[in-house]
Parts: sequence; C-alpha cells; structure tokens
Amino acid sequence: MEKSTIIYINQLESYKTYAKSAHWQSNNMSLHRLYDDIIDALNKTQDEIAEIEQGVDGQFKTNIFKRTKKKDFEGIISFLNDLIKVSNSYYSKVKGRRYIGIKSIMENFLGELYKFKYLANLAIKDKIKENLSLKLKGRLLKEAVDDTFSYDELKSITTLSGRVKYCRQHLGMPIGNGSSRMVFQIDDNWCLKLAKNQKGIAQNEEEGKVLNDYYLNGLDIFPDVSDVSDDENWTFLVSQYVLPATKKDFEHYLGYTFEEFCSLLMRQAYNASLIRYMTMHCDEKLFKDSWENEKMTDWYDYIASYGIFNGDMCRIQNYGITANGIVLLDHGLSDDIFKTYYSRR
Repeated sequence: MEKSTIIYINQLESYKTYAKSAHWQSNNMSLHRLYDDIIDALNKTQDEIAEIEQGVDGQFKTNIFKRTKKKDFEGIISFLNDLIKVSNSYYSKVKGRRYIGIKSIMENFLGELYKFKYLANLAIKDKIKENLSLKLKGRLLKEAVDDTFSYDELKSITTLSGRVKYCRQHLGMPIGNGSSRMVFQIDDNWCLKLAKNQKGIAQNEEEGKVLNDYYLNGLDIFPDVSDVSDDENWTFLVSQYVLPATKKDFEHYLGYTFEEFCSLLMRQAYNASLIRYMTMHCDEKLFKDSWENEKMTDWYDYIASYGIFNGDMCRIQNYGITANGIVLLDHGLSDDIFKTYYSRR
C-alpha cells in the first residue's frame, strides 16, 4: 500500500503544479477562485494521506517523492476528469481496515472533485454567455426586425420567390444559403430558416419536433425553436441564433477533444445498429467512463432513442455554442430525410 500511496502523492503534486499555473493565468474570476479551492484540497489530501500512511506502515524514507511528468490540459474540465480518474484508481487499491482512514479521506476528496466539476461547468457557462455577448456586439448585429415584418404575413405568401423577397426586404440579405434552406438574421437571439424546396420543408419539420416533443426538448443539445415558426406547412422555422463551435469548446464544455467526441458518438451509433462498422477508433474505457458524463448521455439518448446518426455529426461545422453549451445545428437532416432527398439512387 505504501508504494501506491507514494505514487499517488507524487501524482497529486503534478496536478497541483498545473492548478497553480492555471490559477495565475486564468482570466475568469470564478475559475481563478475555484483553482484556489482545488489547490487547498490537493494540499490537504496529500498531507492527510501521507500522515495516515506513515502511522500505519512507518515513516517514509527520504528522497522518495518525485513529481511525475508534467501534465497539460485544454481546460479545467479535462483537468478535473483526469484527476478524478487517477483518484478513483488509487481509491480502488485502498483495502483493509488498517487503511479505513485513507479510504474515508479519498471519499471526501472525490466528493469535492465532483463538486468542483459542477462549479467549473457553471463558471464556464457564465463565461460562454459573456463571450457570446461580446462576439455578438462585435459583429454589429441588427437590434430587431423592422416594424413592418409579420410572421403571419410571411406565412400567407404562397411562392418561394415571394417569401425570399419579403425576407430580404425586412431582414436583409441571408447570412447562410444552402441547397435546401436560406438563413436570415432576425436579432441577436433568433434567426429564420426559410425552406427553398421539399428538402428544406422536411428539415424544418424535423427540427420543429423540439416544440412538441418533451423528451427531445429536455435533451438540451439543440438550439431553441420559437413557436412563431410555420408549424403547419414548415415553410420557415425560427431558431435560436448560435455561434460556430470550436474544437476548444468541446474540451471546455464536455471534457473531450472533438475527435474523442466523434468516436464516442460513432460507438453509440454502432451499439444501436445504426452503422455497420466503425471508421474511427474508440477507446473502450473512455466509452465506458463517458456514461458518467451527463452531457454525453444526452447525445447517447438522442442517437439510440431516435435512431439518428450520420456523417455530418462528425463535422465540426455542424455544431454551435450557446449559453447551455454544445448544440447540434441542422439536426433536421435525419437518416430518413437524407435517404429520401440526398443519397444517390
């Protein structure tokens, strides 16, 4: 037991070094203070474990403590995930009544780590809101649609050319234009997805399911949809405006690299028999541990419950960032819609 304890204490020293560096470099006051608390918890745990271990097995020899290889992380969530993983591994080795004190300390420490992770997510969410606000202001988005714009009037227009003309007249030029839909900016919070053909109508209807599907809406992995959308003919959908997600956003918000995230989704799709083979390697332990990540289980539930997975879910262009975190853009492209309108025959 002494050997495992010494290794773990050395590992904690490396985590402490990283935490100090991150503490000094943090430009987020909430995270700055949180790293302070983490460092205190690391110091306390190190001391208490070392003292109990020496009380049970005798005093440590000199010069046995050497900090392990320096660790680098993309953000506080990946840092805490790694620390929790290593701490759980050490905890599993603590056995027997002689070490009941260490076991108790580790249980308290792991509880603190999960609390820190929760607080870190809150701090990151606040920072995301702040960054979104700054980015939106920096882009000089329009404050609101003009006074003469009417959703009811838009619904009454029967031709695509007429709807396009009306949107351009009142909302300006589209900010996006694909093969099936055009996207117009309404204000800082909302955008309008105008269907150009049956493909676009089908995608609007699929995305609009969020309005009436309580379970789907509760997954919190999609942009919000407004009830002013044309929920009768789905010629247009009013959806939450989001900014493009970056690979760093996945590290910060989910605790995984974008590549790991994609491999996890693909593995879940494989388990749900939605794909026949894996085109990306997925670490078995990573997949097993990911079920403890509540944010990842939302994605897994979506894939398994709705039978949806396609290659677009592994393209970073199809993800956005909101105050709630990572969301899937254009999720209206379900497998059925893809096979009906997009696949080659």
